[in-house]
Amino acid sequence: MTVHSTDADHSHAQTNSVEQDNTVAAADSHVSGDSHVSGDNNDNRHGAATTARQWQVLSQLQRNRWVGTTHIYEQLMMAGFDISLRTVQRDLNALAKRFPIEKNNANPQGWRWRDDAPLQSLPHMNLSQAVAFNMVEANLTQLLPPVI
Repeated sequence: MTVHSTDADHSHAQTNSVEQDNTVAAADSHVSGDSHVSGDNNDNRHGAATTARQWQVLSQLQRNRWVGTTHIYEQLMMAGFDISLRTVQRDLNALAKRFPIEKNNANPQGWRWRDDAPLQSLPHMNLSQAVAFNMVEANLTQLLPPVI
């Protein structure tokens, strides 16, 4: 038995593949908090909430003392963030790529600012200011000069 495929079959298969790729990208965007994939207001709010939460995480860290992920999680819950301990762990790993913070190999794991971290690593902003800057970045990037 031979199977003959037509251009229509290939076109249909490619369309399904593209739709699946878009679905996966949208799901990845939602999980990672990347609001640049879609201009949807929900994505912008999600990105602002992520920024606010991560700002709170950074503000919990100290230079001379290890702070446990459980402690950070409890502080975030008291501040009104409805998240899991795993989300805190993911945030810390993501933040470690952009800020001079380090983790220890203890169990439970602790985090702190590195000894060589400049004092201005975390600008002195309150939560509202951090959210406002995130919203400006998400919504006004195309309207502002690149140097800003």
